[in-house]
Amino acid sequence: MMNDYYKKMKPKEFDDVKVLWFHGQGPGYVCMRNKQVQKMDELKGMKLRCYGGNARFLQALGGTPVAMPMTEVYDALSRGMVDGLLSSLESLESFRTGEHVQYITQNKLTAYGATFLVAMNKKTWSSLPPDIQKIIDQSSQEQIEKFGKAWDQETQWEGPFWRSGA
Repeated sequence: MMNDYYKKMKPKEFDDVKVLWFHGQGPGYVCMRNKQVQKMDELKGMKLRCYGGNARFLQALGGTPVAMPMTEVYDALSRGMVDGLLSSLESLESFRTGEHVQYITQNKLTAYGATFLVAMNKKTWSSLPPDIQKIIDQSSQEQIEKFGKAWDQETQWEGPFWRSGA
């Protein structure tokens, strides 16, 4: 859907890069270090790592958004600097944040999603011969389905993180 939107609308915000493809993560949930959240009002006063529009969502629920890169969340959880995070399931394994998360509130009605972009420097793209550009374009089109299937597989409760018993 994101790729179709881009092809149809050609947003000017992407004019400075060669867009290869878009993809999206699975649903993001409330992942807490040591407090179970069963009702959204229980987020009041809780500090959670989140970003962008999710920060406004969390504030509306009474939580305190904490902006930080995912690469810093593991330490922040281990030191109690944050009470939890808004996160998709696969990042609990890939960033090892699941080592410090005891509770996950899975609520697909209020879960969030995020769009990712794979792009190339426009100057570098323009410097490539047309035959190489064609190969990259073809490969990029194949990645749309591959990434979609991979995200679908990783966001299932039966994914690798959950099989490991963590």
